[in-house]
Amino acid sequence: MSIETFGDLRGWFRERLETALGRRQLQAGEGTRAYLVDLLARVGLGQENDALSRPLALQLAEARAAERAERVRLYRALGDDAHDLRGFCTDHLDHRGITTEYVSTLGETAYGQAGDLTLGSASEIYRELARKFEAFADAL
Repeated sequence: MSIETFGDLRGWFRERLETALGRRQLQAGEGTRAYLVDLLARVGLGQENDALSRPLALQLAEARAAERAERVRLYRALGDDAHDLRGFCTDHLDHRGITTEYVSTLGETAYGQAGDLTLGSASEIYRELARKFEAFADAL
């Protein structure tokens, strides 16, 4: 048994992401790939993860009620939390009687709203995350 060492957690996740996307023949833009790598690295480092502590429906209500400038951040955070739950915590969801479809719908909605509220490449990244939410969660 060998132990791999990586000085760069993002590099390690980039390799794993490329492998997972390739196995599933899943296309993703470069910006979306970078976003997913960053999301995985934040999870790996234990940063910004409220996914298990705050109900997604509450996060959605807060995002909808927020001022426009804050809405994008809240929708993005909701999408990220839904992605974490859908991709990594299905046993937790099953235990609580929450369907993966429900979580996927909230994630798709959140990223879609973030895409509608932003311009340029960020908008395209959020829209791709929304369109392929389940496929990305399954791949990861």
